[in-house]
Amino acid sequence: MRRALLPLAALAAVLALAPPAGAGTQFVITGRGWGHGVGMSQWGAYGLARQGKTYQAILKHYYQETALDTSTGTIPVLLVDQRSSARLGSSAPFTVGGKTHAAGSPLVTRTSTGKIKVEGFTEAFTSPVTFKAGSAPLTLDGAAYRGRFVVAAVTGGIRVVNRVGLENYVAGVVTRESPSWWGDVGAQAALEAQAVAARSYARSGPGHCGGYYCPDTRDQVYGGVAGETQNGRDAVATTSRKVIVHNGSVARAFFYSSSGGVTASSADVWGGFVPYLRSVSDPADLNPDNPNRFWRLLRSPSTLRSQLDLAGTPNDVVVARDGSDRVASMTFSRPGWSQVVAYGDDELRARLGVKSTRFWLGVLRLNASRARVEWRQPVTLSAFVRRIANAELRRKRFDGAWADVQAVPAGETTRVARPRITTWFRLGSPAVKGVTVRIDVAPKLRITTVQSGSLGGYMRPRLAGTRVTVRKLVDGTWVKKGGGLVHGDGSWTAALNVGPGSYRAYAAPGNGYVAGHSPNFAVGA
Repeated sequence: MRRALLPLAALAAVLALAPPAGAGTQFVITGRGWGHGVGMSQWGAYGLARQGKTYQAILKHYYQETALDTSTGTIPVLLVDQRSSARLGSSAPFTVGGKTHAAGSPLVTRTSTGKIKVEGFTEAFTSPVTFKAGSAPLTLDGAAYRGRFVVAAVTGGIRVVNRVGLENYVAGVVTRESPSWWGDVGAQAALEAQAVAARSYARSGPGHCGGYYCPDTRDQVYGGVAGETQNGRDAVATTSRKVIVHNGSVARAFFYSSSGGVTASSADVWGGFVPYLRSVSDPADLNPDNPNRFWRLLRSPSTLRSQLDLAGTPNDVVVARDGSDRVASMTFSRPGWSQVVAYGDDELRARLGVKSTRFWLGVLRLNASRARVEWRQPVTLSAFVRRIANAELRRKRFDGAWADVQAVPAGETTRVARPRITTWFRLGSPAVKGVTVRIDVAPKLRITTVQSGSLGGYMRPRLAGTRVTVRKLVDGTWVKKGGGLVHGDGSWTAALNVGPGSYRAYAAPGNGYVAGHSPNFAVGA
């Protein structure tokens, strides 16, 4: 139905940072339940049934201020609409407009004059025409249905409506909406509650397919004979003709997969308070068999901007909740901009791709003041955490694994690192991988000695065997003049004809280090 690091010195105060070179924000959606949340939770009914509750007690829990009564009738289900043709028939003789047709699956089409043509008959039938079963159910494209078919000529082709008795209709719904195996594990009462809810929904008003009932989640999932199971038929028989009523009228008994621990008021979800569709605590829904009791999704700022039609790219969010503990609105922001988002339940679930609006939004944001530094040069890391439990900052060096976990409290935390090799920092939690920034580390190169035939200096770290190239600034271009290798003590010497000018030493050692160069070194006349 619609339904820790190497030791990092903590700064005494938060530093004012320029726009960071390395930055990332991760939004974490943590949710419970699946569906709109109004009325009966199917997994909650399962949990109550496993506790020994009867179907009457289950229904009373979800539909407040209601009673049980009886009802019957015929349900019109729209199976085909505006199709050019369909194969209708039966495995036994059946009648079309009172005329007998042999067993089979004749092709049914619309004529140019708006009549219904059925293979096997010479004359076409006036629209609408009724197909009635004989000793076997009618079939549509091979699928069997109880009751009769009413076929009408409509724009674009034909329409097929299955007019089926209420009890047979509910038998085709119960175990398409709730798993049949529940009846095998002590939760048959949940199927019985489902039967009453499905029967009540069908008798409480028109369907969503032009007044007919849709055979899918727009109304109720209906499978015809293929949707029937023994547990489902038993549930229908046990609750025969039972419906939920409120103030003498059959209740619109909405249901859905999972409440996430609290059902929703119709007023919060669709507007308009209905006494029997109020929010109630539903701990039984959180039973360990419920696959929807907990879920998590990750969203990037750009994805949220696209999904929610935001005018800016956010790096933070604050959520307002309604009386049913679901999301009422979200205020997304970044410095200098904010926007409130307040879509309705169905649209918000569709836009975000979430199972329900009973979710919470967390934020993990990690900024680095620089994306590239020299060996042991300081980098300021700014971590921001909102609504993420057990957040932690981790480090992975180029030549190592993720390690040294350090807890990060909620709010903003600013720290300093001095990486010795290209290093990744990650902000996350044991359950969420979170955002990562990479700090590239270049070797520290310096020119310190000048001789007539060479320049010399040092490299840190002492990457013995690394080639150092010396270049001179000539007419605005750095031109290679000579080179040499780094020794075991980190020193290096490059043979070249040294004359007045500006020089630099360059090295690209690899293995966890990016290319770097020394500051300009001036040689006088």
